[in-house]
Amino acid sequence: MEGKAWYQSKTIWGAILAVAGTVFPLIGKMGVDGLSGDAVQIAGGVAAVIGGVIAIYGRYKAVAPTK
Repeated sequence: MEGKAWYQSKTIWGAILAVAGTVFPLIGKMGVDGLSGDAVQIAGGVAAVIGGVIAIYGRYKAVAPTK
């Protein structure tokens, strides 16, 4: 069975988004100009939840292994 490239995996992209969601609040704490700490916290939480859901959905729908 031929696998698909890693970047075609919903599971991988969901996991990347979930990890990014945990990094967003750290960026907010560093005091990046133009970003509100609360907005970054909320965006990070939303990204983590959506990323987790995408990763679970991607794993559920997976039919081909990644390379």
